Amino acid sequence: MRRAHAEAKSGIQRSPRPDLPRVLVAEGTTTASPSVAQTLRAVGYVVSTTLTGTDALRDLRRQSAIELLVVDASEDPRSAGMFIEAVRSDHWALPILLIAGADRELRAEAERLGVEAVLEGPVTALDVGRAVTKILPVPEVDLALAG
Repeated sequence: MRRAHAEAKSGIQRSPRPDLPRVLVAEGTTTASPSVAQTLRAVGYVVSTTLTGTDALRDLRRQSAIELLVVDASEDPRSAGMFIEAVRSDHWALPILLIAGADRELRAEAERLGVEAVLEGPVTALDVGRAVTKILPVPEVDLALAG
């Protein structure tokens, strides 16, 4: 307890546990991203967020440990297909969860590009959390070992 207090007081941030799954949330809105990120963190994920496809691609290149990408295409479905295609060119095996409206073309494109799951919007942060845990489960923590 003293160590955590000393680190907080000194401004030192402990890095997240390396065994927790890492998720990148790429959303086009500033209002939805924090609630999705908060929900995922509460469940046990290490979460990074971006607001643009360019930033998301940069983060994917820099953070090789990302294990799942959540893409919110509900506001701009046309660019989402191109973005997912760009992701697939460098990260073909990365699981992707797509939040989409009722755009049939985008759903077909997502299927062609191997997106793991598509949620039809509007969705809640809890809906996203449930879908993420189906794709990338959080490892159970042995409380006796967590110390």
